[in-house]
Amino acid sequence: MLMIHGLGGIWWTMRAPVVALAEAGFHAVAVDLRGHGDSDKPPRGYDGWTLAADLTHLIRALGHTSAVIVGQGEGGFVAWT
Repeated sequence: MLMIHGLGGIWWTMRAPVVALAEAGFHAVAVDLRGHGDSDKPPRGYDGWTLAADLTHLIRALGHTSAVIVGQGEGGFVAWT
């Protein structure tokens, strides 16, 4: 499961559900979206398509071909994209 924070948030805002899901046996990950928290802050690439591509690459880098994606606010928009 991939957890995505809302606008102005960081991965930490999704910590409680990630811990609960991990304890239930799921591979759960929370991530800082581009430009948030400790992630890179490039001058462009903040559109939904690019952010969704970032997450697709992350899912593949973690060794998966698909994931359940849960997003809050802006993270919900990126999950939908």
